[in-house]
Parts: sequence; structure tokens; C-alpha cells
Amino acid sequence: MTPDDSIGVLARITAIFEAVGDDDLGIGVSELAARVGLPKSTVSRLVGGLVRAHYLERDGTRIRLGLRLFELGQLAETPRLLRRAALPVMSALCGETGADIELSIRDGADLVRIAVVRGRSPGAAGAESREPGTAEPTAPVGERTPVRSTVQGRAVLARSPHAELLPGADPGAGIAVAVSPVTAMPSGIEAALSATLVTHDRRGLSRLASAVDAAAAEIARRL
Repeated sequence: MTPDDSIGVLARITAIFEAVGDDDLGIGVSELAARVGLPKSTVSRLVGGLVRAHYLERDGTRIRLGLRLFELGQLAETPRLLRRAALPVMSALCGETGADIELSIRDGADLVRIAVVRGRSPGAAGAESREPGTAEPTAPVGERTPVRSTVQGRAVLARSPHAELLPGADPGAGIAVAVSPVTAMPSGIEAALSATLVTHDRRGLSRLASAVDAAAAEIARRL
């Protein structure tokens, strides 16, 4: 998948979330396709996947935002602007890649998780911490980690994207971790978007990194 492909998928899914969210009573697939400017067959395919992942739900012929998105919306309240911009993009990135997605902000010597979307990749959340620059296990919102001890922190400190393939628990498997800083942040806040995915294919790291970079750029565009 090329970076352009990643941007295209993310833009389509986030457009669907926004269009569905504009109507509390739900919306039909035909009307949804017209609102987002995509073929009905494309929208139907994307909606089907999002319904199975509980990001959307069906009520007869109408589509509404699903329980998974409402759960995400009940997480920590601040910083509101960043979370509001990021959550639909994070959900789309999770749906596209299956990875665990985290959004963190820097607070002095620590990174603080402000949003997490858990993916379908087995074992990613159990990655062991290593010093320096390791995948931190997927943890609750609000947890702090030293900025210098994780892949996410290294990307924030360098102010540039960073990706690593760490040893996995299973033979032949690795843990792909891709991080991209979110630029154009208000009030000078330093933030990082990351994805963690168990993979048996080293090329998966490059694909994941491209998708994370595209998602971080989309979040920045929304701020």
C-alpha cells in the first residue's frame, strides 16, 4: 500500500464517520454515498467492515455511529481539541491496519496517553518494555511513560517519524511500531500518534509507517 492509498482509505472512512455523525437518526447507504461523494458499492463495503468492528451499527436500512466510537468519546476530556480531531482518524487507522493505536502528548519528561484504540492484532498489547526505545504495552488512557524509554518518545524528541521492528514472543514474528509526531499543535503541545502490530512480514513495518504518517497529517489538518 502506498502513502497515497493510505490517505485515500483514511479520508473515505473519516468522511463516513462525519456524515453519519451529523444525523442522530441514522442515514441510509444511498444517502451516505451521496453525501461523501463515493460510489454506493464502495460505501457499502466500507460500512460493512465498520459495522463488523462496531464502529458503526445498523438499524434496519439506516446506519448510526456504533458503540466503539461512543466508548472512545467517553475517555479523558482533555485536551479536547486534539482528541476531537484525532479519534475518528485513529478509529479509521485501526480499522485499516488492525493495529493498536495510541495518541500521546509530552508533559515534561513523560509521555501521557490521551487516547487508545485497540486493534485486532494478537500479542501487540503484550510487547515487553525494553530500554531504550521499545514498544510500550497498550495501557489505559492517562498512563505516563518516560519520554526517553519508548519508540513513541524517541519520535517526539527527534520531532520526526520513527519505526522499529522489535522481537516478538512467537518465532518468526516481530512487533512493528510506527510513530509520527502530530505537527501544527496548538499551544506548542508535542504529540505523537503510534501504531503497534504483530507481523510476520518485515515489509509490514514500512506499510504501517506510511499509514501512520498519513493519519498524523490528517489529524494536523483537522486542528
